[in-house]
Amino acid sequence: MIYDSIWKPAGVYKKLSGFVTAIDFIRAAVEVQSDQRFEDVRYIVKDLSEVTGHTLTPESMTDLAVIHCGFQSINPNCRIVFVCLDENLANVIKSTLTSQKLASYPVEVMGTVSEAKDWLGRQFDLQSTGLVKRLVRY
Repeated sequence: MIYDSIWKPAGVYKKLSGFVTAIDFIRAAVEVQSDQRFEDVRYIVKDLSEVTGHTLTPESMTDLAVIHCGFQSINPNCRIVFVCLDENLANVIKSTLTSQKLASYPVEVMGTVSEAKDWLGRQFDLQSTGLVKRLVRY
């Protein structure tokens, strides 16, 4: 798995590509959330649009949900949006991370980065002020 994390003033854009193993996916999430800058993050965009294959399962998403619950005490105001073209993976992400038993952060799965930006804008109710373009530009 290859990934880049681009830290912005209000959030993180993480682009993943290639074959993604569950353990690498979890490690990449922990890397961002254990960074001292995470306290001030308002959003994380995880762009999976260039992932060619993966070992992500409902169990690995459950592990991620538990990690999110732990880091929620550090930053309760984060939003996470996944950009995902694989419909099966999108369903696993959404059904696991938004389940009543495991939900921590507001989570959404979108098909494009543009849709992700729009969702974030609605989450923070910034569209009328024009701030959303400055917050989530990448």
